[in-house]
Amino acid sequence: MNKIIFFLLLILLTLLNISCIRQPVSEKELDKNWQFSEIGNNDWHQADIPGVVQTDLLANKLIEDPFFGDNEQQLQWIGETNWEYKTTFIADDELLENDHIEIVFTGLDTYANVFLNDSLVLKADNMFREWTIDCKDNLKKGDNELVVKFNSPIKEDSVKASKVNCKLPDERAYTRKAPYQYGWDWGPRFITMGIWKSVYLRTWKDARIENIRIVQDSVTADTAYYTSYFEIESSLEQDGFLSVFDDDFNDIINKKRVRLEKGAKEYPVTFYVDNPKLWWTNGLGKQNLYHFRFLLQANNSIDRKYKRIGVRTLKLVQQPDSIGESFYFQLNGVPVFIKGANYIPQDNFPSRVTANHYSKVIKSAVDGNMNMLRVWGGGIYEKDQFYNLCDEKGILVWQDFMFACNMYPGDSAFLNNVEKEAEEQVKRIQYHPSLALWCGNNESDEGWHNWGWQKSLRYTKQDSVEV
Repeated sequence: MNKIIFFLLLILLTLLNISCIRQPVSEKELDKNWQFSEIGNNDWHQADIPGVVQTDLLANKLIEDPFFGDNEQQLQWIGETNWEYKTTFIADDELLENDHIEIVFTGLDTYANVFLNDSLVLKADNMFREWTIDCKDNLKKGDNELVVKFNSPIKEDSVKASKVNCKLPDERAYTRKAPYQYGWDWGPRFITMGIWKSVYLRTWKDARIENIRIVQDSVTADTAYYTSYFEIESSLEQDGFLSVFDDDFNDIINKKRVRLEKGAKEYPVTFYVDNPKLWWTNGLGKQNLYHFRFLLQANNSIDRKYKRIGVRTLKLVQQPDSIGESFYFQLNGVPVFIKGANYIPQDNFPSRVTANHYSKVIKSAVDGNMNMLRVWGGGIYEKDQFYNLCDEKGILVWQDFMFACNMYPGDSAFLNNVEKEAEEQVKRIQYHPSLALWCGNNESDEGWHNWGWQKSLRYTKQDSVEV
């Protein structure tokens, strides 16, 4: 009798355990089997994602090398043309059973209308943002068609410029797109369009980690104290556990029970590093790094993020002196003589920049005894690999926001777009020990005061705050 009861209890416990299995957040790549065509031509060719129209035309031998001879001039029609990309993917029963199914475009360049099974599901207008589509209601079992239609930025710029009273120095200011692709004194003009970063399907049950924000609270020789802010998106009010693991020693540092609210909210969890080894720039010391895992466990969901941090203090010292005001950095209390360079995008078509390209550039900076690179505001917010290498090699990053040599609109739609862009990029880059500071722009203030815009464009003082 006792054996029967034992086995019944064992079966009951097994069933209870099965019912409590948490579903992980899952990501499935959608980068394969894309085609592209000029809108209206219905002449489809293979496309590579990530990529842009110029690289796809070149790969299909439909244009000559854009950088040879005077081909730059001969290929300007590409940026004046509207293009579309399409693919199909299968949604099976296992996929459709998920509570949340999202298509995530990590980069769309730039004015893009996205259709899923002929339904318009997204209108994108910023190259620097990530775009997420809740697509569960638009999916069907079997084949699903995903189409992205790109409008020429040149045409969009012209339309926007015609709707305002003041003239800006350059119409590219209306579009949140890498300024250098319109041409610069050091490089050619290629107006790109395309899916320039990866796209994937994300599925989850009822909670997931949107972001981990890390704040260094204090540092002593004995301990470095941190607060991690779990940004959780939850589809219902529920209990959850938030944990921080030291992945270098596979130890749990802190575990906290929280009541998750419906929607997106941050939840703080503290952690620490004992006897911290400091992070130093190239030439001053070692680049000591620590690895952490941040875990969410909810009723029916589990999710995790991985972050690598360096323990350091960094201060920009601006104090009055005999000739004006000082301007230098203190790293871990030590003044740093900055040696570096201005970093511009490595290619007009960013998807062509490989891991080897990044490694070579950062190695060159290290070999040249540099300790800082300035990410120029006329380019792009660089890929994660760039910042990871700077962390590993001790190269500080002076990070510009992507505004350069222009005046910009001030309407609510533009400002809201920029606000979301800035928030996303700051969240993505903020935990890197190599990040020294954020700078607002490149030479926009200089242009306003010294490049004759006020005279040539007949600006008034009021114009500068209303455009």
